[in-house]
Amino acid sequence: MTIEIAPAMLRERIRGPQAWHRDSLSAADWTVPIPAECLAELRAALAQYRGNRLPMLMLSPDEFELAACRALMAGVKRRLDEGIMFAVLDRLPMAEMTREEASVLYWLLASLLARPVAQKIDGTMTYVVADTGAKLAPGSGIRPTVTNVDLTFHNDNSYNETPPDYVALFCQQTAKAGGVSRVVSVYTVHNQLLQRAGTPGAALSPVLVRPPPRARGGRAQHLRRPGLRIWRLRVPRAAEGAPGPH
Repeated sequence: MTIEIAPAMLRERIRGPQAWHRDSLSAADWTVPIPAECLAELRAALAQYRGNRLPMLMLSPDEFELAACRALMAGVKRRLDEGIMFAVLDRLPMAEMTREEASVLYWLLASLLARPVAQKIDGTMTYVVADTGAKLAPGSGIRPTVTNVDLTFHNDNSYNETPPDYVALFCQQTAKAGGVSRVVSVYTVHNQLLQRAGTPGAALSPVLVRPPPRARGGRAQHLRRPGLRIWRLRVPRAAEGAPGPH
């Protein structure tokens, strides 16, 4: 017999920079310009790659001189862990490289933040989000990310048995129209639920913290823990201690 115990619910209001509202932020809060010394390192790494074009998945930051980039991504990590939990790196000199080469630099920068994980059950590590002209239809297996439909707020990679701590998107070309990436703070959502429930936590359902079913590879699975240009994935729980920056 298997007995599942629902996680303890966090019933206090969360305070700190991660519980933000749109009106409380400006572009300076999330924009991280790539400094000249980092761009110099990336150009040198690109020249090294062009001399030995290994498959991208085989490349490691340890094979390149990226001291300034390491410091840059350490600062990004602090924003994700202790700040508003998302950041936009601005930007790679796309005119100097092909899209494939730009993806290589993106891979190296992302690898400085955390170990990359598969995007799909078949082991796909990077996934292209673009309008291919495909149309959604029940049972077609077509993902909305290859269509022009408006995507509602969702948890990327939430179907993974061990969801990643960070999710990253790399914009290689600005869309002619639409294509806006929107971000919402799950901490602010939590606070709003408490406020609408009246008495703190009184009317919140345990289902909100129960591992949800997700479709993965054509079958539904229950996750061991739910998850919520780069942002940090984290769902507040009572077991994580006092509310506030982490």
